[in-house]
Amino acid sequence: MIIKFKDFNENFQERSNFSFFLFHGSNFGRVNECLERIIKYRKDIENIDVINMNTDDFKKGDLFELCSKISSPNIFGTNSILSIYLNNEKLNKEIIECLSNFQNSHLIIILRSLQLSNRSTLRSTFEKNRNFLVVPCYDETKRDKNFYISGLLKKEKINIGYDEINIISDKLSNDRLEIKNEIEKIIVLLKVLPEKSSYSNFVDVISESLEIDNTKFINDLVNGNKKSFIKEYNKFTNFGNDNIKLLTYLIDHLFRLMIVKKKMQEGKSLDKSLTELRPPVFFKYKEAFINQVKKFKEEDLNQLIKIFFRCKENMIQNTSSSGYNFMFALLEFFKSKYSSKIV
Repeated sequence: MIIKFKDFNENFQERSNFSFFLFHGSNFGRVNECLERIIKYRKDIENIDVINMNTDDFKKGDLFELCSKISSPNIFGTNSILSIYLNNEKLNKEIIECLSNFQNSHLIIILRSLQLSNRSTLRSTFEKNRNFLVVPCYDETKRDKNFYISGLLKKEKINIGYDEINIISDKLSNDRLEIKNEIEKIIVLLKVLPEKSSYSNFVDVISESLEIDNTKFINDLVNGNKKSFIKEYNKFTNFGNDNIKLLTYLIDHLFRLMIVKKKMQEGKSLDKSLTELRPPVFFKYKEAFINQVKKFKEEDLNQLIKIFFRCKENMIQNTSSSGYNFMFALLEFFKSKYSSKIV
């Protein structure tokens, strides 16, 4: 049975009683939100184990064997939720067989995916069976975005006007996960620099490079790798003429580290926290990024964000010592305990 995302949320109590769920679509933030809400609800009412897998984890026959093993409560009376991310559709036939065979068991199966085509056998099976629930997760509308942004800020007791919400909304994509990541930057900024509470500062902190991956230079810089720094710095900043660009990328990178650490404090694993990051970390930088998450403490990231944000602000205002202060801050960073290479 297919229902809209809005209906799923407004009638959640009723919808949450299904055993088999499929959440799919281009708005992966909504997909994850549906998954997390189901898991939280189930954990609140019963003892439950959550098993997170993806289709690449299974060989032929593995899925049916796992479902058979966890379809009944364990010796402690604990039921299971099997959450599977669909990297591909190679398991569709086996998944459909499991859905048919374990309908009357205690097992809950939650499937997540990007947009499935109309010809997908799995999507068709869920849409036609009234005992299965499928929720398409499409991009946010303008109204959805504004309402969601406002809700995130109000939750942190941050109240700004409709016009300011519109300005922030226009700078963001229509993916809920990316919106949440960017709004979390604003929240972090207000906690680090509470005096910067005007909406112009909200807009400034939103990533100016949402579609561009972090460069090797930024990773080397955050790793404290001084090798070839001058050469790469000159290339990145056009011989020091665009330090604002460098600060924008650097602050954005530090915010991303902060967001992952906060997600881990909420009880999420490092891998799950990384998968929720938007834009994603390119695979060739993933190991370095993970090492950085482990290396920096939250208070250190707060301090660095504060320092480099003020450097950027001084450069925008074209204060006479802004360039000197920035280079001094970089040198101090290289002299600090973070300058030892870890990758």
